[in-house]
Amino acid sequence: MDVVFWIHIIIIIIAVLISFYFSIFVIIIIVLLHRLHVVYFDDCVISNIQRKNGTLFEDETFFQQASKKLVGKEITSNQSVWVDNLLVWLVLGISLVVSSIRLIKN
Repeated sequence: MDVVFWIHIIIIIIAVLISFYFSIFVIIIIVLLHRLHVVYFDDCVISNIQRKNGTLFEDETFFQQASKKLVGKEITSNQSVWVDNLLVWLVLGISLVVSSIRLIKN
């Protein structure tokens, strides 16, 4: 069992869930920090750990691996980029809507 894979999944779930609770400004900072760490380390740190452990292939992205493990379907690296970007926009969108509702209520 790949514990690091499941830690990665849990972190993604937490990221989506926190978008319901934190303001859009906090979420933007978190997204920017995540993107900066991906650029700085040439990939997500957790994916790099998986590669070192031999649980993620060199030419495979995390979302390609997750798609195979969770859905049983292979996706291309281009589709993996789409999934990654859609998750970011989902988190930003949720946070924007929730933050707007809070502003309207106050």
